[in-house]
Amino acid sequence: MASNKQELIMDDSFGQYIDVDGVNVHYYEEGYGTPVIFLHGIGQSMYTFRNNLKDFSACFRVIALDLLGHGGTDGNDSDLLIENYSDFLLSFMNTLNIEQAHFFAFSTGAIIAMDFALAFPEKVNKLILISPGGVTPTYPAIIKSAATPIIKDFTFTFFNKGMIRKTLESGYFDKTMVTDDMVENYFYELSDQKNLDTAMHTISQWNDCDVYDNMSELGDGVYIFWGECDEWHPLEQLEEFEDAIPNLYAATVRNGGHMIHEEKSREINRKAIELLLTDDIT
Repeated sequence: MASNKQELIMDDSFGQYIDVDGVNVHYYEEGYGTPVIFLHGIGQSMYTFRNNLKDFSACFRVIALDLLGHGGTDGNDSDLLIENYSDFLLSFMNTLNIEQAHFFAFSTGAIIAMDFALAFPEKVNKLILISPGGVTPTYPAIIKSAATPIIKDFTFTFFNKGMIRKTLESGYFDKTMVTDDMVENYFYELSDQKNLDTAMHTISQWNDCDVYDNMSELGDGVYIFWGECDEWHPLEQLEEFEDAIPNLYAATVRNGGHMIHEEKSREINRKAIELLLTDDIT
């Protein structure tokens, strides 16, 4: 259900806005039933879920949002630490009167989802984590440079669409799937100074040690999908999650890179929906 022709069209009129503790939050909602909240990675927006939301909305109340300071959502005066994103997410759920939800979260967004589940376990049902992890030595140079002040200033002086294309291609196994439209949309988001500043500031102080140290407390209902050809988070990094999280369901995706929810959306959507709808998964 997720071919290019069936992607959601996310233009300037897409979604809606809600005030959350004085922050104008951009989000999208569709469907009925149990809520599933979609969390993108740092430097992204809900655009990354364009191939996922329609399939999920057939079974769930789908809610995707642009995180604090990302996409169409305003920033605030927080330090943009992982726990600040979790607190913001709690306020967002409370504003929408959501008592509990499943989460579908990607990359650094998956770390935020894990932190949120550790801090507010009563608000979380199941976690679908796509390529979870933080900024590692295997990340693309353009992202790693954001953590180094001198290099950061130099790199983003020459920020352009070519850099975006190269970064996206490193996140895909099938690099021919990276289209001009994708490059244009990702570049459009990051060419907004607010979004770029938020991404660089978050990455420069990213610290997920507490999440990794405590993820054994997550318990049941955690499902991880990992691309076998992930260049950002190599497959061996999955072992740390498998060793720490009790009763973890982990699935690897053949010929999949880091952004498998985009690249292999049909496969991911089908299996993730099955996991969320089924209590007994073996």
